[in-house]
Amino acid sequence: MGTYEIPAVIQHFHSSNPFDAYLLLSLLLKSKTDHYAFIWEHVKECFIKFTLEGVLFGNGIISAPSMDILRERVQNAERVQEAINAVDY
Repeated sequence: MGTYEIPAVIQHFHSSNPFDAYLLLSLLLKSKTDHYAFIWEHVKECFIKFTLEGVLFGNGIISAPSMDILRERVQNAERVQEAINAVDY
C-alpha cells in the first residue's frame, strides 16, 4: 500500500469499524514525472473531505523533493519519539 491508498483505507475502516482518529504514516518522494503531484492532489482532496465530515486524523506523511532530503526527514529520531509520545498517553 502506498500514500495514494491511505484515504481508501481510512474510508473503509471509518465506515465499517470506526476509530476515534487515524494517524497517517507514509513516505512520498518527488520524481521527474507528475505522479507526485497527482498523488498529493488526490490525498489533499480526500483530507479536505475527511475534515468536513469530522473524521479526525494526524498527517504523518513525509514528502521530499529528493532522496537526500527524505532521508534527513526520516532519520530525525527526535520527531519519531515526539510522535510516539503524542499517541501513547
